[in-house]
Amino acid sequence: MKHTDKSFLEHMIPHHQVAVVMSNRLLQYTNNTHMIRICYEIIVAQRAEILKMNYILDYMKKNNLEFLPTY
Repeated sequence: MKHTDKSFLEHMIPHHQVAVVMSNRLLQYTNNTHMIRICYEIIVAQRAEILKMNYILDYMKKNNLEFLPTY
């Protein structure tokens, strides 16, 4: 596997999606208010990260980039 910005994003998006799925699954089975709050916080944060990473990945794919330019 090449270690590029693009490959990082391609692997991190599914990783974040797993956190969302696991949190949603726990919400079906727990009554613990602390865990419910953590699950909702994880879902919101991870979805935001997924959106950002997908936006960057789309940009990279459209511009045929493996690495983002430095600023």
